[in-house]
Amino acid sequence: MISEDEDFIDKLLLIGKEVPREVLLKDARFIVKMLRKKLHMTQRQLAKRTSLPQSHIAKIELGKISPSLETYKKIFKSLGCDFGSIVLPKTAPQTLLEQQALRLAERRVAAMMLSLQKEGFPASEQYIKECIEKEKKEILQSPSSRVWD
Repeated sequence: MISEDEDFIDKLLLIGKEVPREVLLKDARFIVKMLRKKLHMTQRQLAKRTSLPQSHIAKIELGKISPSLETYKKIFKSLGCDFGSIVLPKTAPQTLLEQQALRLAERRVAAMMLSLQKEGFPASEQYIKECIEKEKKEILQSPSSRVWD
C-alpha cells in the first residue's frame, strides 16, 4: 500500500513540475471570473447554477472573501470543470529530507564534539565530517520521523 501511495505522490509532483508555473500561480478567483466570461455567463447566472447569492460570487471574484474548497468545487462544477489540487514542489522531497537529515546530523555531532573537547579530546575536521556523514546516513535509514523534531 505504501508503494502505491508513493507512486501517487511521485506522479502528482511530476504533474506539478510539468504545468507552467504562470498557469498554476493564477488565483482561483481569477480563473472563475475568466472562465465565467469565456462561457458568456453572468454572475447572476453562475449564482443560480451554484445556489449561491450573486453577491457571494462577486466577492469571490474581487478577492474580498476566500471560499472553502467545497464552494470552489461547486463553482467549477457549474462552469463545467473539475476542481483539484496540484502540488508545486520547490524542492524534491528526497532532497528536502537529505537537507534536514544533514542539519540534524550536524547538531548531534556538534554536541558530541563539545563533550569530547571538554574531556580534552579534540577532533580533526576530517573526523567531524566523517561523523556527520555517518550520522546523516543513520538518520536517513531510520524509519522514524524524528528527522523533523
